[in-house]
Amino acid sequence: MASNSGAGHKPTRGILKKSGSDKKIESNARNPRKLPQWMQNGAIKKTLPTFSIPSSCSIVYSFNANDCAVVCNEFLKSLRGPCHIGFDIEWPVTYEHGKQGRTAVIQFCHIPDEVCFVFHVSCMNSIPKPLREVIERVDVLKVGVNVEGDIQKLCRDFDLIFPQSGFVDLGSFANERLMSNERWSLAGLVKFLLNCDLPKVDSIRKGSWHLYPLTEQQLHYAALDAIASVKIYNQILCRSQLQFTS
Repeated sequence: MASNSGAGHKPTRGILKKSGSDKKIESNARNPRKLPQWMQNGAIKKTLPTFSIPSSCSIVYSFNANDCAVVCNEFLKSLRGPCHIGFDIEWPVTYEHGKQGRTAVIQFCHIPDEVCFVFHVSCMNSIPKPLREVIERVDVLKVGVNVEGDIQKLCRDFDLIFPQSGFVDLGSFANERLMSNERWSLAGLVKFLLNCDLPKVDSIRKGSWHLYPLTEQQLHYAALDAIASVKIYNQILCRSQLQFTS
């Protein structure tokens, strides 16, 4: 179903599948906040490796509603019980006070399948029903920084039903499980938990996400956030379990 496309060629269908291996991208001094002991002991190096897409992970870019529905149906049918996915969205910056652009991209990553889905929903008339199901199902746990806010925005933009559960904010989860008290960004969590730098290029972050097609840099950026989110969730689980057993 997914078709590989060479440079400059539009896929014959609404999906473009790419392998992650072929992508490259360019305090208060008197009352300092105290980090948990494990953070203080593990000094962060000044120069860290850049967080990248694992070579085994594929990106599936879908810009057609019918193909998006097929992809999400296949994903849902493959599940054998509750699961968690790294989840994020992108939208174009409007530079108008009090206004946000409509959500243009929805991305999520499922580590067991070694795949990251990037859905260009601004190219679709509406969100296909199977993708709505992924968003609304509580047994498909969406994990990310400010993920509740992202889901609320999706509900406003596309008239979805807001799920009262089925999502975990990584910042709150890290503070709860690792006994810290920080205002975490995704880049901060990647630095402290994965010892990597997460690229955050402003020109990409504030780019024209609603325009087809997404650039290689945009695809890479979107996929990195979703992959980082699920890896952070797994790392928090691992570290908190070690704390309870030690």
